Amino acid sequence: MVAADGAYSALATNCGMKWFRYNYQQIAVVSKITTEIPHFGRAFEKFTEHGPLAVLPMSNNFSFLIWCISNKQHKEVSIWNKKKFSQELQNTFGWKLGKILNIETRYFYDLWLTRAQSHISHRLALVGNAAQNLHPIAGQGFNLGLRDIVVLSKIITQALYRNIDIGDYSVLNTYQKHRYLDQYKTIKITDGLVRLFSNHYLPLIIARNVGLFFIKYSTFLQHLLVTTILNWKTD
Repeated sequence: MVAADGAYSALATNCGMKWFRYNYQQIAVVSKITTEIPHFGRAFEKFTEHGPLAVLPMSNNFSFLIWCISNKQHKEVSIWNKKKFSQELQNTFGWKLGKILNIETRYFYDLWLTRAQSHISHRLALVGNAAQNLHPIAGQGFNLGLRDIVVLSKIITQALYRNIDIGDYSVLNTYQKHRYLDQYKTIKITDGLVRLFSNHYLPLIIARNVGLFFIKYSTFLQHLLVTTILNWKTD
């Protein structure tokens, strides 16, 4: 059985799985928005003093908004009407996509890092958010989940080819061992970015701004960053 039912997986919970959890003390405000200028498939992310703001392309010229705010801001932001929210979002995001024309229903989610203490149990494997749920700062939770599925599929195929029971512990343990390093590295990178950009220590602020400047204008550094984060090597 594969638990792929998202964060706080009911299936995994019923099978006795336990999670490590860390509260980032942040809230993600998510919504679907439309803008004056088409996104042309472009994604944007801006780092604010309270957390990252991402605008991701969707079909039909919609964009998906993920705006991370502090817990302290939650009460204030939640009572903003659509006009006030649109104005504040425009001021924070800027005019890269022109005027923000419409904001649909807003949803608020607490942001936690969660990771299953084990990703396998008796004839059970966890994938995606059922195995680990990341902060959206680098947008890597989905990619990590896809790599879980790719690796599990390969291992199941190999077991079938060798006429081995795919639910056998040896097969499931192979999956867990193959995924550990990638999961560990991606979680560390994502968690490190959250802590880096939520730290208000002045020398650190200067250092990260200099780093972002060099990444912005260096094709080599951009390629290195993307290769490191995406990590599509699943062998």
